[in-house]
Amino acid sequence: MIRFMLIIIISALLWVIPKGSAEQAESVEHLIEEVSRTYKTDRLEAAQTIRLMEDRRIEFPGHDYGPVFHDLTAQRRHYVLDFQSQSASTEYLTEIANTSYHARSVLRDGTLKFIDYAAGNFEDQGDVEFLSRHGATIRSSAPLLAMWLKRQEDTASYAGQRLWLGRQHDLLVFEFPQSPPLTLYIDAETKLISKMYRIMPNGTQVSYTFDRYREHESIPVATEHIVYVGAQQIYWSFKRSILLDERADRLAFEVESDIAEEPGRVDQSVMSVSDLADGVLHIGQGDAYSTFVETEHGNVVFGLKAGFEERLDAWRARVGPDQSVSHVIIPDHRPAQIAGLEAAVQSGAQLITTNDAISKFKTDESLQAADYDFVSVDAFPTSESMKLGLVQTAHANEVVIALTSESGILLQSEHYAALYETVPFYAKNTGVTLFKAIGGLDWAPLSIASTESRRAEDWAVFSAQVEAFERVRCHRDRPICADW
Repeated sequence: MIRFMLIIIISALLWVIPKGSAEQAESVEHLIEEVSRTYKTDRLEAAQTIRLMEDRRIEFPGHDYGPVFHDLTAQRRHYVLDFQSQSASTEYLTEIANTSYHARSVLRDGTLKFIDYAAGNFEDQGDVEFLSRHGATIRSSAPLLAMWLKRQEDTASYAGQRLWLGRQHDLLVFEFPQSPPLTLYIDAETKLISKMYRIMPNGTQVSYTFDRYREHESIPVATEHIVYVGAQQIYWSFKRSILLDERADRLAFEVESDIAEEPGRVDQSVMSVSDLADGVLHIGQGDAYSTFVETEHGNVVFGLKAGFEERLDAWRARVGPDQSVSHVIIPDHRPAQIAGLEAAVQSGAQLITTNDAISKFKTDESLQAADYDFVSVDAFPTSESMKLGLVQTAHANEVVIALTSESGILLQSEHYAALYETVPFYAKNTGVTLFKAIGGLDWAPLSIASTESRRAEDWAVFSAQVEAFERVRCHRDRPICADW
């Protein structure tokens, strides 16, 4: 009787096991093996270094550099990864506002160093964990995704089939460190990864697409790749390729011997109130500053970046709680320049900006709804203590700058910043175009202050940096420079 009951119980247990579960597990394992063979993950795992290369187009909405509006800007990226030692080199080359940016980050022994080739120095950025830094690099590369899928195969599960872009795909879900689970779309015929997505904690879907495969070193690489957050395209990359154990990459995780550590930076971590001159206070922290100037028409503020309310509080703590602001100068139309708008409106100040900015603000739905009252520079009253000027620079077609008449301090947005304690920061093309524009106004500044740095720079020192400016698109003839 007991034996008969055991048979019934065992039979019942066998009956409730989902049919096909063993076959499904075998199918997942077999599918992962096929994907691994397709991408030669054994070669990827054995490689000492893996170099990934791509060109990108990245969106910079709301920027108007000179006479042409740029929806997307070009950027080139090279990654060299050593998964065994968890070392990496990330190099980028781009040009924004006619200014080239060429830099490289080196991660070795858990420490990150950032090399700015234009400045000719490097900054020690402290301890960084390999996957925290390069998880996104792995997720955006189909071969590395395949390699990681093989590593994490014990976490993988089958999620059915789906038709995508007219082709049947198998879906696999697997765990990825420091990330929500990843869902791969694997082409049922070719075993190539066509798409990956992950659902972020806020419910937003981030999608990665892989297209136009070509073989590089017999490894299939999606030469085109796009990342979407929801429906918004974040970037599009193309001309993607891969190199294994490139001879030149043996030194990829070294900082060049002739590049010195950068000079000490000004501490901008806390709110500071600096007396640039009598009646001129420069207030801010991080990369957001405003200059408060006493004039015969009231207190005028230059700069409206994020955190304006806190800067206003710091100013009143210095000059008195009953002090009011008569005018706020908004340098140009870029979104960062009006991040403190609500606090400025609440202060009762008149908003002064360029005609170009006013035109663009009128097309912004969020600003239209609030019906903000922007007025042009022409409405600013004639003042003996402060004058405004309109110039065209590398930042925008129209930019407002100001000069405190008695102390000779030039107030400007982000064309030049004095970020080092004792030595000048190097001039970029934005600073050069500002310097040239000043010549057309017949102004004679004595120093230059910025909305992104605490320290003001002597005008003669700034002029010398402009004279030393060398228009170089790419430095040191590195591999990333080819055909740029």
